[in-house]
Amino acid sequence: MFLYHIRFTSADEEFDKIGISKHSPFKRFGIDDYLEYKLKVLDLKELPDKECKLKEKVLHKKFKEYSYTPLNEDFSGKTECFFIDSVYLD
Repeated sequence: MFLYHIRFTSADEEFDKIGISKHSPFKRFGIDDYLEYKLKVLDLKELPDKECKLKEKVLHKKFKEYSYTPLNEDFSGKTECFFIDSVYLD
């Protein structure tokens, strides 16, 4: 499983998404919901499922005060988005 930190940038906004996926983020975000965004992978770890889920939960809690809702209402995973400068997944 992958734990990722990705920056999404469009003409109107910039935000980060911290999440997990069974697929690499390159495969996960290659769908229509994300075509308006330029993506930059800031950090990526491949870890055992349990460790990924725990780290994701800790990071979401840590950055809760920086929650951000994307302008695109159809954005999948919008509850995992944040307005932060930099985060490292260690």
